[in-house]
Amino acid sequence: MRKGLIFFLGVVTGCVLTIAVLFVIGITNSNTNESDITIAEQQTVFTTATKFEVFQVLGDGALANCEKKGYSTSLFTGPVVYIVTDGQNLFYDDQVIEVPKGKKAMQIGTFRYETKLGEKVVPVIKFQ
Repeated sequence: MRKGLIFFLGVVTGCVLTIAVLFVIGITNSNTNESDITIAEQQTVFTTATKFEVFQVLGDGALANCEKKGYSTSLFTGPVVYIVTDGQNLFYDDQVIEVPKGKKAMQIGTFRYETKLGEKVVPVIKFQ
């Protein structure tokens, strides 16, 4: 009886320790976008584009290409920006986002992220 109890307590202890270690690993490896954003002291108006096409959604924002206008066409091949959500609207891939009427696209800082080609830093845009 005593050997069975010791075995059972050993299994329970092993499970609890495994879950605790996995929890700590998950917390340290989680993608925390807040730490990747550097807020600028002074906000500036972002005048490069008024339309953006989302290509990747990350946490509370999305990476998007700026619209590049031609003579009769517009392509989303401009610079990459990180657009912060206002909490009400959700982003999805290939979504075209326009600056809402009565608001401006403000560059509030920079966003740092990793790609296969290395680390990238892009402007953070918020509609205000």
